[in-house]
Amino acid sequence: MKLKVLIGSPTFEGKEYCLERYATRVKELSYGDYDILLVDNSKTDAYSRKIMVLGIDVVRAGRKDRARETIADSRNILRQRFLDGKYDYLLSLEQDVIPPVNIIEVLLEDKKDIVGGLYFNFFKDNYGISQIKPLAYMSVSKEEFEVLKGVKFKGTAIQEKILSGKITGPEQIHSQLSMDHVREPKLMEVLFTGLGCMLISRKVLEKVRFSWADDSFDDAKFAEDARKEGFRVFVDTKVRCEHLVNMEKSWKGIEY
Repeated sequence: MKLKVLIGSPTFEGKEYCLERYATRVKELSYGDYDILLVDNSKTDAYSRKIMVLGIDVVRAGRKDRARETIADSRNILRQRFLDGKYDYLLSLEQDVIPPVNIIEVLLEDKKDIVGGLYFNFFKDNYGISQIKPLAYMSVSKEEFEVLKGVKFKGTAIQEKILSGKITGPEQIHSQLSMDHVREPKLMEVLFTGLGCMLISRKVLEKVRFSWADDSFDDAKFAEDARKEGFRVFVDTKVRCEHLVNMEKSWKGIEY
């Protein structure tokens, strides 16, 4: 018997620019036994109606003052539908991420409780130069942490947290993966990766809710909470998704 998969994500009217591409792709995935559910936290139900016209199930969610809280609440609605529906895996697939058609089969073959596919964005380095990098992060090494500990002046937020004792080990500091890290196809353990494309087992979701914090994105918080329950986070670098980024349309005027 095939494992039962639920595909879903929070969404809102700011993602309308990529709705048709997303709807087309999720309905043409090669894996057989899956359902699709979007959780719409738009201000009105107009966007939900557009989603339903394209043949995708959608439920409405409330909107809070902070986007972080709204997204976490929406993810937990999806989590509860997953648990009630007796699914085996949740494929967290955000609406601006377009995966390969065999995404489910490939990630299931990895046999991990939490495994992500790669998607990319532009990030500026210390010199203001934009570079393409994956949304995946690892801990700094013990050697790098010792160097940071040796800096005895208040500069960056990380240095201040080390000096104050809020950060006590390398696992508390993340470093973004570069293209060199993911150039070859492999399964690699990471500190955290994006919920934009992540396969999560029932075992995890029975123990871990989605939460938020002022100093942490929901992807990082989910990975942190999962590790506390004994789970590890992986990325499969051979899984590469298209990322339909449009920050101006998506987040303009929204406090994250």
